[in-house]
Amino acid sequence: DDERLERVVAKTVELFVPAAVLEGGCGFIDLPGNNDADPGSMRQIREGIERAGAVFVVLKRDIAGDNNTVKLLKDSGLLARALHADEPLKLVFLFNRELSQQLKISDIDTEAEAETRRALEENTRKKFKKMLSDVNRSAQNRQEPARTEEEIAQIVASTPMRAIYPMSHTACKLHTEFVEKNADNKALAEGVFSHSNMYWFSGVLDALNRDYYVRELGRLVTKTIPELLQKLQSGLDDAAHTDAGLPSKLVEMAQSWLKGANRLTGPFGTLVEDLRGKLRKLDTTGRVDNALFPRRTPVGFELTEQSPPL
Repeated sequence: DDERLERVVAKTVELFVPAAVLEGGCGFIDLPGNNDADPGSMRQIREGIERAGAVFVVLKRDIAGDNNTVKLLKDSGLLARALHADEPLKLVFLFNRELSQQLKISDIDTEAEAETRRALEENTRKKFKKMLSDVNRSAQNRQEPARTEEEIAQIVASTPMRAIYPMSHTACKLHTEFVEKNADNKALAEGVFSHSNMYWFSGVLDALNRDYYVRELGRLVTKTIPELLQKLQSGLDDAAHTDAGLPSKLVEMAQSWLKGANRLTGPFGTLVEDLRGKLRKLDTTGRVDNALFPRRTPVGFELTEQSPPL
């Protein structure tokens, strides 16, 4: 059909919009969902998940009774990546309540809708925990790296889940004349803004985007720079003990720059340590591991035990 032909002809379509969260080079990828019958959809989903630093799962209802979504999450490899010990995939579950035809804007700020939101999150967390446990058990049976039950419980508890009302939020933002018309309209808009979770969502995007670049800098500090340090040190050691033809004063000056007068560190190591400290302060998602920020040693870096949450 025409839609399938477009997928063959157009490999990617890129849209550029003036958004602060995209200024650092991050982007959004809209992946196929349950309503897409194209056989190539699963391949696209898998490729997208492999490239993603975070995945937003948009749902119409909780996943407890949604077998299609459960199957999609398992088959796509998303759950396995969420359990990855070194770089777990960050997941955010969003319940788009506006997909329900029965919902009216006046229903958003009601106790009945609040109870619906609570039930959506509670049921999804229970199902999500069971799904992760099943995938984790399969990994154990295959004698692959696996998580403990306590770690799975922590993952589930820390995974953001919120109901969203994006269209209602946008409507109240754009139709200022209607909102300012009377007290009832203002109260309606305030109720929407309080529960739409659009401000929260914007904060999550900003935090995830910032966290990604912090961790990329972390790799620079813990891998790239230490490897360079070791190569420089090795080269200088060879120059000091062999007839490399280099002036002895030049070798000594380079050695002092790397090690310093106290033979433990020098300007190079001090620079790395300062950057390491600044990166700790920049973390926005609540956890920095010593595996990413190791302790400096005389000749390189040594990994330490995992640090507690900040």
